[in-house]
Amino acid sequence: MPCVSVIESWDLAVFRWINRDWAGPAVDPWMHFLSGNRYFIPALAALGVGLLWRGGRRGRVFVVTLALVAAFANGLVADPMKRIIRRPRPYAVVSDVVLRVGKGNPLGSMPSAHAMNCALMAAVAGWYYRRSLWLAAPVAFGVAWSRVYNGAHFPSDVLAGAGLGAGSAGLGLYVSERAWRWLGPRFAPAWVLVMPSWTRPEWDAAKPASTAAHGPSDGARG
Repeated sequence: MPCVSVIESWDLAVFRWINRDWAGPAVDPWMHFLSGNRYFIPALAALGVGLLWRGGRRGRVFVVTLALVAAFANGLVADPMKRIIRRPRPYAVVSDVVLRVGKGNPLGSMPSAHAMNCALMAAVAGWYYRRSLWLAAPVAFGVAWSRVYNGAHFPSDVLAGAGLGAGSAGLGLYVSERAWRWLGPRFAPAWVLVMPSWTRPEWDAAKPASTAAHGPSDGARG
């Protein structure tokens, strides 16, 4: 199909531009760090523990929501798609690729799980802590860019991953709110009296209805 051929040619052209033409020794360490480093998981775990311990109601709800959305997106979206699509990674089909990271699964290019996870983390964090987007969004973009720069994915892989991550975050927030409003009164009525909304845990049932109707201020979410 002509349309598919045009998209594939643009995908390859952009890949080569990022992977080869835009490359440089000053950029390599940053791209390698963003693409995967040993500090990420411990830092994320420490942040999660800190929020569970001292983050209050909003911090605990954020951690639980992020964990559930990430489990759903990886286990039921990204992993099955990789097994079904089986798209070869760039190093398997492009002769002049510059591979700067490990090879990984040669047929697991679509979608990019790195891009998906960073996008969903940025989206969920931005919902509960709006000001965090100033850091989370650039980091998510940088990680997605690094996966192409390092030769691990085509641009369309990271675009698909980012879209799936943002979509999974939106779906997770919607479902969690509906589930809380439906199941909460049945199984945890005392908690619902204190926290009537899962996606806006700072709302207080004791506040006037007009305050809840307009939602929290940016400062309350930041």
